[in-house]
Amino acid sequence: TSQIVGNDLIFTCENEVTLKLSFPQASILRIRMSKVPNPRPSIMVDLGYVKEILEETSFDLIETGEEYRISTQNLVVSVSKNDAQIQLFDKELNCFLKTCESAPPQIGKGSMLNFDMDSQEHFYGFGFQRKTFDAKGHKLTFTRNYRWNEATTPYFLSTAGYGFFSANTFDQTFDFTGEDTYSVFAKDGHVDCFILYGPEFKDILNLYTALTGRPVMVPKWAMGVCYIARCFENDEGLLKIARRLR
Repeated sequence: TSQIVGNDLIFTCENEVTLKLSFPQASILRIRMSKVPNPRPSIMVDLGYVKEILEETSFDLIETGEEYRISTQNLVVSVSKNDAQIQLFDKELNCFLKTCESAPPQIGKGSMLNFDMDSQEHFYGFGFQRKTFDAKGHKLTFTRNYRWNEATTPYFLSTAGYGFFSANTFDQTFDFTGEDTYSVFAKDGHVDCFILYGPEFKDILNLYTALTGRPVMVPKWAMGVCYIARCFENDEGLLKIARRLR
């Protein structure tokens, strides 16, 4: 069954999974999946680190015997009635992302989403991580700890023209080691992710920073001396540096 509540398009599935789709902006699709009808909001959203709405976005809904088709100014989304497979298209109806038909979402204590992966598709991002430049062929983990060799943010960009951001704050694994599919596994919580359509990287990044916030420009006086702290054997070393900076 389907219903529209506020800005959400809600599907209730036979396996007790509730699927919610919404559009924070005409180029952004938010996907939420849970076995709880009204799950607790993501901490990121609840504390205001992620915006739920960037601008009021209208959408058209068409229902056929096989699917629901939802359209905004920039996106077309198809949801299969048979297995809730989700496909995303641009306005020319070129499919740039779809969930894997042979491996449907696993929703329960944790969650796993599986997506088709093109042989020429590559993935970049994950914040301050030094494990790899291109994530294809790799498995990256995200935890809420200080990280430097794995994913520090649950966000990546695809050369297929979209970005993926997960608002789930539990431990997650992004696995790009498959031949033609990749998966996003969360240890707990609910599926709460944002698909950002560019298709250019600069457009995807602009949508991402609009969603998660941008840094404030510091005042001119802060653009002065930049010094990385060191250790000195005696006071003269410290005073020498102070005199030099002065």
